[in-house]
Amino acid sequence: MILSAKILLLAAALQVALTFAVYVILMRRRSAAIKAGVKLQDTALDSSLWPAPARQAQANLANQYELPVLFFAGVGIAFAVGSANWLLAILALVFALARVWHAFEHLGGNIVRRRGMAFGIGFFALGLFWAALVIPALLA
Repeated sequence: MILSAKILLLAAALQVALTFAVYVILMRRRSAAIKAGVKLQDTALDSSLWPAPARQAQANLANQYELPVLFFAGVGIAFAVGSANWLLAILALVFALARVWHAFEHLGGNIVRRRGMAFGIGFFALGLFWAALVIPALLA
């Protein structure tokens, strides 16, 4: 496998690892809430009953199944059609690193301006990724 394809795969693996990490954070925050007295049965149908730190992690986990879906689709298509090149690899890495930054901001101080900047960088990188994937194919 060429280096650019390996980096593209590494970026996808980073996004997967981030999702697993957020699951662990969510489980820890919910466990702490249960130890503090939250009744698990009460939260079964109303997730708003979790304390703010657990809801914050839950919201971030939901984020990992929104924009990254388009990322994984693009990576899969890039490998399927044999177009895993340096531009796609760099854009994929920028996207994945922006998602890590976004999660760090969201799960930490949750300063919306910085979180929005992280999201915007990832969003822009993913848009460029798709343009770099599709335009050459359409022009060929």
